[in-house]
Amino acid sequence: MIVKDFDKAVELAKGSGPGGVFLVAGEEPFQALRLETILEDRARVLGLETARIPGDEVQPGDIRRLASEGSLFSSGRFILVRNIDAMPAKAQSETLEAVSVTGSDHLFLFLTERTSLNTVFLKKLASTAVVFSCWEPFSGKMWPWTKRLAGELGLKLDRQASETAEALSYGKLLNLWSILERASIRHGSGTVVNQAMIIALSGGLPECNALDMSQDAVTGNSRKALEKLSLLLASGEEPIRLLALIHSQWVLAASAASLLSRGRTEPAMISALGISPYRARWVTEASAHWRGREYAPIADAFSEADFRLKRGWDSMAAMTSLVVALTLPRD
Repeated sequence: MIVKDFDKAVELAKGSGPGGVFLVAGEEPFQALRLETILEDRARVLGLETARIPGDEVQPGDIRRLASEGSLFSSGRFILVRNIDAMPAKAQSETLEAVSVTGSDHLFLFLTERTSLNTVFLKKLASTAVVFSCWEPFSGKMWPWTKRLAGELGLKLDRQASETAEALSYGKLLNLWSILERASIRHGSGTVVNQAMIIALSGGLPECNALDMSQDAVTGNSRKALEKLSLLLASGEEPIRLLALIHSQWVLAASAASLLSRGRTEPAMISALGISPYRARWVTEASAHWRGREYAPIADAFSEADFRLKRGWDSMAAMTSLVVALTLPRD
């Protein structure tokens, strides 16, 4: 059974029992780790013994032994196999046999970073399992995660704090969790978190933070963007992180420009991008800089900056040409 909603996957994991089979795929680690933890907790409640084994270390007979031999400590096992796609071919058939046993005493979790389950083995395994693919949320779907994770930590974020945390996480749930977890550690459960608190946690000063720099770059303010970029790099900000943040803001502005130029109303644009009215104000203003412009040269500039950073160029030199390309006046 393919499950597309994370909450549904959580519900099934919490209600699982012996004989249950889960296949979690995709490169996004946060959701995969959540589901693994939930299933491990469930196995503990059921009194199952946990057996972990990397897929590339599975030998013929290993899975059959785990699934057939009794345990001195429990009635069954929680069998967790990582990198299932790396399992040797000789061990694959016995794995399929093990998960197909009626009335099995075991609970299975198979993990793979593959985004496509298009091999014969994975297709057969998926046909017997609850399958969930882990993807980073689209930008418009970050706010429910912010609300969820803040609630788990006992925090309440005002609108600006929420938008800032989402922007500084540049679309990655692990980054979002890290920001909110630091807020919880520093300020304590029950705190109402504002934007200044989030910016301080990111390592930026109120007068020079990464989000402001990225927005200056996207809206054509070359001088301010380069000044702030220099200060941020000198203070130890990670260049790749800054590049990703600039890219996320540019994608929002360019997407809004494309929608509005095709006659979409602002409310329709807000809905299509999944952003709040507060966030939409900046996005609408930024989109004016991108209406009627070619996007391909900018995409090339991002690619070149990424290449240079990964090849060890001076960070400021590697990113300056990108900022210049972003802030060139419209023709």
